[in-house]
Amino acid sequence: DTLAPPLAGVREFMARYPYDCFEQRLSRAVALGDAGLWQSLAGDLPAYQADDGLLRYWPSGSLTGSEALTAYVLAMTSDAGLPIPAG
Repeated sequence: DTLAPPLAGVREFMARYPYDCFEQRLSRAVALGDAGLWQSLAGDLPAYQADDGLLRYWPSGSLTGSEALTAYVLAMTSDAGLPIPAG
C-alpha cells in the first residue's frame, strides 16, 4: 500500500483556511492540488513583487520584499511542478 497517511483532513482544513497572504494562498493551492488557484495567484505576481524584485506577503505596503517568502515560493512551485510565468 503506502507509508503516507491519508490527507483528507489536511485537504479539508486547507479548503476552509481563511487567511490569504501570498504564502498562505500558495500553500493552499499546493495542498489542494488546485491548478486554478495557482494560476490566479501567478497572475497576481506583479502586484506582489517589491521594488527590490523580491516578493511581498501583501500586494501593497512594504517597498522591500522578503527573501524568505521568495525562497519559499521558488521551492514550493518547483517541488509541486507549478510554472512561474515569465515576466
